[in-house]
Amino acid sequence: MTTHNGFLLIADITGYTNFLANTPTDVGGRITADLLDGLIETINPPFKVGNIAGDAVFVYAPDDGNASGQTVLEAVDSLYCAFADRVCALRFGANCPDDPALLAGALDLKVVVHYGEYAINRIGDREELSGSAVVALHRLAKNTVTQDTGHSGYAMLTSLAVDHMQLKAFFEELETRKEEIEHLGEIDTYVYPLAPVWERLRRGIRRFVEKSEPLLIEELNIDLAVPPCRAWELCTEPQYRTQWISGVKDISTEGSDHGRAGIGTVQYCDHGDGMVVPVTVTDWRPFDYISYQIETPLGLMVDQTIEMQPIGSGTRLAIRCAKPSVEGFIARWKSRNKIDTLCGIFEGLYGNADETLNRLAHAG
Repeated sequence: MTTHNGFLLIADITGYTNFLANTPTDVGGRITADLLDGLIETINPPFKVGNIAGDAVFVYAPDDGNASGQTVLEAVDSLYCAFADRVCALRFGANCPDDPALLAGALDLKVVVHYGEYAINRIGDREELSGSAVVALHRLAKNTVTQDTGHSGYAMLTSLAVDHMQLKAFFEELETRKEEIEHLGEIDTYVYPLAPVWERLRRGIRRFVEKSEPLLIEELNIDLAVPPCRAWELCTEPQYRTQWISGVKDISTEGSDHGRAGIGTVQYCDHGDGMVVPVTVTDWRPFDYISYQIETPLGLMVDQTIEMQPIGSGTRLAIRCAKPSVEGFIARWKSRNKIDTLCGIFEGLYGNADETLNRLAHAG
């Protein structure tokens, strides 16, 4: 038996008992399995599935440096959005007013996040987690948040989890609650509504540079021996971008949501000698892809997508920079030399990306 410290999460379907009571057993079981499959497909390293029980998935991530606070929050958002997408698909796929799939619209998801010590026990051919932190997590899932606040889709995060996530400014805006757990005492928690997260994603305009688009430079493919969530951090966080993008000496950021980056966040890349290049996040799909709009010094905008594809236990990056679109024959003729210059600049920016990203990945 070994003990670890880390993040503990439970994703619990709300409205489950009422749904099963009003649905034929085989249909209810099939719909539940589909919803749980959607959650499990969302879970990637460093997060691991600890257990599945009826209407809930238990997930954990050891505190080994691969799960930053932003990564944990993105995982929570991804779980909820995957669930909401499945429920939406079920409702739209209903064939008649009596279709049990319509009842799935009353289901929602709550995610409880805690941090603490846990033991991994081998029982038969399975691993089970135990410890007071695990007990607290499951007890916290039985709360009255929905009755008290009206939020049926939400995350409850304990103060211990929040302290280790290091996103203080983000959580200062959230509602706080005290939960009393028998034998464990009082636990301070934060309530994070999740329905607005899915609504923003659903209404958002997707900006994704496709392989088929005219590209400024040849697509750059890089294989990293780290899971997508770690590759995401290496590709998005300023302290890493200054290392693998050549010539960038410093990056300052504005437009984040109380310290949390997302669509609209601007990274000002300082290349020295007074040259600062604004790079704006235009699409943000954690662990899948991120898109930027780069405002070049030549007055042309370059759209860029960094896509992350799991390959075994690692990740394949695909970095694509779209060729700037210039309207009108005369404007295109005048800009042709600028585009040629940009090609050389961008090839130089990413000339050492493969070597540096792999070094950062191996450094942990």
